[in-house]
Amino acid sequence: MFNPISLLNILKTVNEIATSLSDRLIAAHEKPWEQIRISLDALEDLTRLHIKAITEVTSPIIVEGDLLSTCENFIIFIYNNPDFASVYRSARGKLEASMELSEFKKGDTLHHIKKVLYELAGFQRAVFILDSPSEDSYKMGDAFHNAKKLFGILNGNINTATDQEGLREKVFKSFSGREELKITLEIAQLKTPEDLQTPEDVTELVSIWCKAWQRHVQEILIGGSKDHPGLHYTISQLKMQKFKKTLIF
Repeated sequence: MFNPISLLNILKTVNEIATSLSDRLIAAHEKPWEQIRISLDALEDLTRLHIKAITEVTSPIIVEGDLLSTCENFIIFIYNNPDFASVYRSARGKLEASMELSEFKKGDTLHHIKKVLYELAGFQRAVFILDSPSEDSYKMGDAFHNAKKLFGILNGNINTATDQEGLREKVFKSFSGREELKITLEIAQLKTPEDLQTPEDVTELVSIWCKAWQRHVQEILIGGSKDHPGLHYTISQLKMQKFKKTLIF
């Protein structure tokens, strides 16, 4: 059965990072390079935790076919993680402000700051589900709620006068909007809302979406291509700038 402890522990750690980041930035207010290093360290820690949280959310359905636990996980994840956005906002703000300082306009430093900000924006769009016109975190929260309801109806656990066809339409539209899912959905014979006839069909649809989301986020973090080297790679490259300067952290 669903155990939210691991996910809640991750969210607690994120809260601690948010508090620590604020205190450390204040303490280093006269040391611009130190503030950048602190911000980059926080981003590395936070993105690892974000990936771990997404894994906790999606593992029940991906590993065990447990739709209900993943639905519960997703709701906790969406409505109990304001500190994720807070840390991203603080770190991004510090990096953007540093671009106006003369010492960061020398050599390649400004270029590397811009690359980190670019990769960070892509990662944020992915983890907060903002990179698809039909999706965002709260819309998907509603989608998981609808999937749970449809699962219950089809499983005979919910006696309701709900418009099943309308609910099928909502669930299918929410979890099939990504272009990269088209082939996978065809293979799974989930081409239209009418194909959601059993609890297993709903589970399969949501599982396909969860796998795609998890994979997409990991690819952005790790990168590997020339155009998208990955967030952690660009962070490490920016950190290396201190060794190319006479400036000291």
